[in-house]
Formats: sequence, C-alpha cells, structure tokens
Amino acid sequence: RIGPPRREDELGSYNQRRLEAWYRSKRHVPGIGVFFESFYGRISTCNPRALDAEIARTHPDWKRYWSVQDRSIAVPDGAIPVVEGTKEWWTARGRARYVIINDWLRRRFQPQPHQVVLQTWHGSMLKRIGLDRPTTDMVSRRSILAERANWDLLLSQNAHSTEIFRSAYAWTKPILEEGYPRNDAMVTGSGAEIRRRLGIGENQVAILYAPTWRDNRTDMVTFLDLGLLTAELGPEYVVLLRGHSRTMHTSSNVSQVPGVIDVTTYPEITELFLAADALI
Repeated sequence: RIGPPRREDELGSYNQRRLEAWYRSKRHVPGIGVFFESFYGRISTCNPRALDAEIARTHPDWKRYWSVQDRSIAVPDGAIPVVEGTKEWWTARGRARYVIINDWLRRRFQPQPHQVVLQTWHGSMLKRIGLDRPTTDMVSRRSILAERANWDLLLSQNAHSTEIFRSAYAWTKPILEEGYPRNDAMVTGSGAEIRRRLGIGENQVAILYAPTWRDNRTDMVTFLDLGLLTAELGPEYVVLLRGHSRTMHTSSNVSQVPGVIDVTTYPEITELFLAADALI
C-alpha cells in the first residue's frame, strides 16, 4: 500500500509549528512506554535496537515506539513506528516514560517531568567531539549545551569514553559505564550467515574499512585508494566499505570497484564486525 507518510493537517511548516505548539503547551499524561530514535529516525539500529530487544523480553507489556522518517524503515517486531512530524510522533514523545536515543534529539524535543532520557551515543571517540572540537564557535556551543540539557543519563562503553563525555559535554550528571548493548552480539553471535548474505567467499579475508566523517567534507572520507588496495591484496581478500551515518546520503557508490562491497547502508554495524576478519 502506497500513501503519504503524513496527513494533510500534518504537512508544511504551518502545521508543524501548530503541532509543536500543542506538544509544548500540553501537560502530557505519562504512559508505560519507551520512545526510541536511532540516527534521527533514518534506521532502527545500534544501541537503541539492542535495548529494545531487552525491554521486549523483560517488559512485554510496555509499548515501544520507534521514531522513523517514513514507513519504509523497518522496526523491531512488536514495536510501533511513528513517522516524524505526525500527531502520533508528537504524542509518543510527550507520553513515553523513557526516551532512548543514540544521537541528538534537536530543538523540537522538550523533556517532560515524568521522563528519563538515556543518551547511548554510537561510537568510541578517537577524535574530538562537542565542546572539545577546535571549530566549535559560540553558536555551536549554545546548541551543544541546549541539546545536553535534554539528557538525564549518558551510557559509556569504556573509561576513555567516560572521560571524553565529561569534557566534551561539560557533563556533571550520572554516566553509566556499562559497555554498549549492541556489542553483546560480539560475544554470542556468529558471522557465517552474514558473510554468506554479503557474498564473501569461505576462504576470503574480509577487511572492514569504516572511516569517520570530517568537519570540512560532506562526502564519504576515503583516504585509501581502494582500487589499488584490492589489486595489491588480490582475490583472496575483500574490502567492506562502511561510510559514516553523516555522509550516507551523499556517499559515492563504489560498488563497481573490484573486490569492494559497499556496506554503508547495511543496517547493523555489529553484524559487519562479526563478518570481518580485520578492521581499518
């Protein structure tokens, strides 16, 4: 069935301002539920996805809402997709007792008195982020501090990340240094089926190349000459190219390079870790 993701009274800037004003002025009745969002609703994955599975197992009576940009984005079994900007989306954001995210909520979110907001983030900071970035001006600083005010808890995967979070967000609230839920599969999972799905040969060595993004570029960062790399490695190797979520919409299609599989849009990074033999 094909149809518009939003109703007529939800389309356009006027209706969105009207709905946001309703959301901000209303005293929302708390519900027994969780509001999940991963990478701005572009996909249902990462730490929120792993926590969704645990909540579904331990609290099957809780409602689990997933923020999505449109209905083509698959959500976990039993979860309720709410399209960004719809009345249902605004209502879920207001009523959910728990909000679990791995990126910014941005300006349209207003924490409710009954809510706990858990920021899981999505990677280890082997770079400068937030307030620690030398390019952070006063406008960016205000935005970072305003976003930080939405969170109640930060999830950290290691002591290094805890230190970075404290500095990069001037964070004084609790940090849960418990590891990443999405990484549990690294202990219990297998990469055999994933390798088969990606077309990796049984005797091939799979190298996952996953560059991060850069402030001064909007396209995918590829400092490697992938054609030369695969030519020198030979057919016994295959390179899995994983672009960053912030460059996914502008990344170049390199699937025509022999020996390279573009896995930028593959839903779950943890499965790619399981499929790979080495990581760059």
